[in-house]
Amino acid sequence: MLQIEETTKLKLILATLAVLVIMIAPAVLPHVSAQSTSFSFNLITPNVSKALATITVQGVTILKGSTVRLTGSGTFDTSSKAVSGGGSVTGFSPTGSVDVRGTWTVTDLVTFNQYAGPMGNGGHQGGLLMVKASITVTSTVGEITMTFPGIPVQISCRINAPSGAPDEGTIFPGIFDEAVSGATLFHENS
Repeated sequence: MLQIEETTKLKLILATLAVLVIMIAPAVLPHVSAQSTSFSFNLITPNVSKALATITVQGVTILKGSTVRLTGSGTFDTSSKAVSGGGSVTGFSPTGSVDVRGTWTVTDLVTFNQYAGPMGNGGHQGGLLMVKASITVTSTVGEITMTFPGIPVQISCRINAPSGAPDEGTIFPGIFDEAVSGATLFHENS
């Protein structure tokens, strides 16, 4: 009989400890929640970037000081690597005259580094998105249409950005390297 009472006491103590652990654990363990892997991006205002050097890209020479203006939006999923989007592109010579007009279409998701945003606001997220795009432009002189596949595109939004993060805007790394103007925004989709 004594052995049964001790077994019952031990079971009662273990049950009490289990209840305490269940009650206390949420308060002391880090909060873990399911994070979305689906995002969208918007170039809120036209994004302008500048070529810092004269460079030849797929047989076409881009002069130092040339600029490109982009508009557009898109969606991407960091788990499935699904991506879509694009917009318009206008290329300007160093003197400011329009050289080309056309479109850019996102083809591949490379990376996304989310900086997050204000707590509870999935609509205002910072981050650094790297994609590849196909760019199709028509020259204003001679009306020649050219397509440039696999062009890297970097879209940066500085909300909650760490020190040393790239400037706000959209650039073509190695081609149009300096973000001149423009605002961008990422949205965490539910």
